[in-house]
Amino acid sequence: MNMLRGLLTVLFAGLFFLSAWGQTSSQSSGPVKSSSAPASQSKPAAPAAAQKGAKPQAAVKSVVEKKTVNMSVNLKAIAGTTPLVLAKELGYWRDEGFQDIKITFGGGGADALTMLASGDVDVALISTSDIIVAAARPGLDLITVYPINLGIAFQAVVRSDVAKERGITPDLPLKDKLARLKGLTFGTTSKAGAFYTRTIDLLDRFGFDAEKHMDAVFMGTPANYLAAFGQGKVQVVTASADTLVLFYKNNQAMMLVDFADIPTGIFPPIPHTSVVLTKSFAAKNPNTVQGLVRALVRAFHALRQDPKKAAELVYPEFKQVDRETFFGGLFQSQALVTAIPDGYRMSKQEWDHVVEYALRSRIVTKDQASKIDTSEGVLWTNKFIPK
Repeated sequence: MNMLRGLLTVLFAGLFFLSAWGQTSSQSSGPVKSSSAPASQSKPAAPAAAQKGAKPQAAVKSVVEKKTVNMSVNLKAIAGTTPLVLAKELGYWRDEGFQDIKITFGGGGADALTMLASGDVDVALISTSDIIVAAARPGLDLITVYPINLGIAFQAVVRSDVAKERGITPDLPLKDKLARLKGLTFGTTSKAGAFYTRTIDLLDRFGFDAEKHMDAVFMGTPANYLAAFGQGKVQVVTASADTLVLFYKNNQAMMLVDFADIPTGIFPPIPHTSVVLTKSFAAKNPNTVQGLVRALVRAFHALRQDPKKAAELVYPEFKQVDRETFFGGLFQSQALVTAIPDGYRMSKQEWDHVVEYALRSRIVTKDQASKIDTSEGVLWTNKFIPK
């Protein structure tokens, strides 16, 4: 009898060990692998208040519904491109089970919204001002799942030859600089684009009605209006600093204002360029969306942990900028200043600010703004951001 009891004890202990080992193994982090279970059984993590400074969650075992994702990015700039490059070069896309993230650069926010609606792209990186304009229309099917920039790293410039003609000098007070812009042509993407809306809002705060005193030319993409700026067809533009380097180097541009110098009391940090997709896509492909977001969260963590390594990985995409300029402060001012911190979650207050900016920029009316619901789940959600 004692021998039988001993054998039973050993048997139950072994079964308990195997059960515990199996549970631990299924929870371990690692690359996404195929599973015989239907993808619909894997659900994204539920929303939770993340602790600031918490280490981003690595890839977990789930099955992405789409292994190849088509993404539209309206501008190849350091701030928005950095997390995409790091996610690829550091293997984060692969860890999530993606075979390819096909990125198409070019096209403004309006074009991206059209491509999302038609299904030509699965995901788009567009400005939140474009999202607010879309929200003012009936039948909105968009959801923002993660920002790529917090705040903005733009610079407004005037052609150097025009500045000389009009007596605009770097040490002139901003209000006096703006007064001498009357009658000039302002090149930009679209009326809903962030380059236009943020500029109109800022200049208005300094008493300059840009819509009244300058002619705006909407040219679809930054590449178009920057080319026109170089040719002298437009005299004033707002763009990311890395796209203006050659104009500074060739003495073609003089800075009017660096948005990074604007106090946060005027421009509180808000989700700017963001990852946007249709709600129907998110519902059908929850693991795919969560995999995309998780890879980006890890990319931003890697950027903050080792900016020097990140810069080396990103530089091949921006070789038109000389190394001294790129590593001498440009990368840090563009990629780090607007980078998403660990543990970040979007909030209703931030989205209220986004609507306020849109209203101040006059791209929506007061009536339209009052009807935009900024509650979570309508225009944005945190549910795909890992805990």
